[in-house]
Amino acid sequence: MPNFSAARRSWVYLPALAWAGLIASLSTTANLPHVPLEWLSPDKIGHLVFYAILTGWLFWGGLRWQETQTLSALYLWGCVGLAFLYGAALEGVQARLPHRQFDYADMMANGVGAVLALLYWQYRHRKP
Repeated sequence: MPNFSAARRSWVYLPALAWAGLIASLSTTANLPHVPLEWLSPDKIGHLVFYAILTGWLFWGGLRWQETQTLSALYLWGCVGLAFLYGAALEGVQARLPHRQFDYADMMANGVGAVLALLYWQYRHRKP
């Protein structure tokens, strides 16, 4: 008899994968408006928000996969690292596209977004 629990759990990361696909699509398109590279530009805020959401989806998937209410610090930081590395990889892809460019500030905004998701997670799941 098939293990339906395992089959059901295989879908828990689908929201994170879909969100990652949206980020990849937006990161490689040529039709985005050009925004001046400033630290508090809409572009950097967008990076921060998109990677915070990606990290949050990874946390959510971990809860569903483990069928628990808590996640280890190792798992949480692993999700932050994964989100950052995904952003760095996409910056590498952008460096090779004629209509995009590599930007360290984008990578920093991605990382800040992932860490902010972790801080929010810890705030929401703190013990009284």
